[in-house]
Amino acid sequence: MQPQRLNPISIDILRAQVAQEIRTAILRGDLPAGCRVRQEELGCHLGVSPEPVRQALALLQREGLVHAQPNRRATIAILDDQLIANPDRKTGPRLGARRGPEERSTP
Repeated sequence: MQPQRLNPISIDILRAQVAQEIRTAILRGDLPAGCRVRQEELGCHLGVSPEPVRQALALLQREGLVHAQPNRRATIAILDDQLIANPDRKTGPRLGARRGPEERSTP
C-alpha cells in the first residue's frame, strides 16, 4: 500500500535544523575550537545524510563558526569572547534563538 499523499521535507528546513544543532554544539563547547569534523560523522550523529550537513557547514562558515576548504575536513573556528557573550552580534537572532527561559532577559 502506498500513501496517497506525502509532503516532502524541504531541504532548506533540514539544513536550518542541522545548522542549528551544530551551532548549538559549537557554542556549548561540545565541538571545541580547532576540532576537525567530518560531514559523514556529523550526519550519522544527527540521523541525516552528508548533504544537509555540507550545506549547514557552508552556512556556519559564513557566520564565522567554521573554517572549511574544498576537499578537506571542516574545522571549528576559535570564538572570541564577544561572540560567546553576545551571539546575536555577528549572526543575527539565529544564535540566540535556542536560549532557555532562564537565560532570556525579562523586560
